[in-house]
Amino acid sequence: MRFNVTRLSLVLNLVLSSCVWLMFLRDEYVEQSTLVAVITQTNLSEKQLSCDWEEDEIIEDEAENSVLKKMYSDISECANSVVRPSSYQRGHYWVLENYLPAAYTFPCNNTITYTTHADYTFLNNLVPLTTRWQGPVSVAVYAPGDDFDNTINTIVYLRNCGSADITNLVTFHLYFDVSHFPSQVPPAEEVLTRKSECSQQVNLSSVSTYRYQQGLLYPVNVARNTARLAAKTYFVLPSDIELYPSINFIPEFFKMLRRSDSSSSTKPRVYVLSIFEVKEEITPPDTKTQLLYLLRRKKAIPFHTYVCKRCHNVPQAKMHILCVLDYEFHILDNAFLVHRPGIKKHSKDKARDELIQQQTAFINKHILPEYKKLYGNRSKCAM
Repeated sequence: MRFNVTRLSLVLNLVLSSCVWLMFLRDEYVEQSTLVAVITQTNLSEKQLSCDWEEDEIIEDEAENSVLKKMYSDISECANSVVRPSSYQRGHYWVLENYLPAAYTFPCNNTITYTTHADYTFLNNLVPLTTRWQGPVSVAVYAPGDDFDNTINTIVYLRNCGSADITNLVTFHLYFDVSHFPSQVPPAEEVLTRKSECSQQVNLSSVSTYRYQQGLLYPVNVARNTARLAAKTYFVLPSDIELYPSINFIPEFFKMLRRSDSSSSTKPRVYVLSIFEVKEEITPPDTKTQLLYLLRRKKAIPFHTYVCKRCHNVPQAKMHILCVLDYEFHILDNAFLVHRPGIKKHSKDKARDELIQQQTAFINKHILPEYKKLYGNRSKCAM
């Protein structure tokens, strides 16, 4: 199969997070907008995003005019660094970076780190995620108060009973509020020696969490930044822990980078992945062929087809910046992400709707005017 890259100059609306966009695919089987995730470079600031993709024939030698040489020549200077546990304070939160490191280490210039975040009730998604990804994973886990012990127990259980990939590929960073400090923080060395009774599954009910009982909001930006900044590779893919990638993503991405690039453009690039949902009883597709089969039979749909689009308005400002800064957007058509099985339907939530309205009003009144002063404006970049 071949990964064709579509170049876009139109304005794309940002949704869900700083790395997920609402895009329009040219493929005949998709008649509506879909969501996409973006690979970014770890050496770029938060105002910048970049990456790529393709697939087909095996290419042994890198082309003289490859994307890798033209756009990412400094990747050869990428220095491998040792993963060392450390603790630091980020705003109102304590971060235990590399608290439980992966058993494997990776060269920084020939793989991609999947950076994600969760609380312990979502960590079971790491089993299918790592099986598909087969590369380093950096996950920030929110563990305030008594959730810290449950987080440790869940991680130990998954490392011992879930999958060898979790032990080998996943580095866990734990973080918690300064005002919700755990009763104790055991040494990582001691935690790594713990064993689990695999016949007894851990409790992953969100209702019983300390966070739920205390009414704590999930600090998503702290989580994203913690996972991303701890990554040791040149490229990272920031995404959601419930989004599973198509198989062979990493080797095919680097194949694409080494191919001849007919474009003369050296503008910064954003590479995007389509996201889909499948019915609850359906196994997530591994390849585009499998995905197309499910789409034709209405067993898979573009992500959040039945969820209100206005719920994704909050992050549009960052996409506006990328447009103003003249980024190119490249869609990877043979790579995709699929959400954990189960198609979401819109449900009324008064508290959530009120929060969305407040956030939207704040962005329109304060954030967008500030962005326009900092980055200017372009006629084709509309919100």
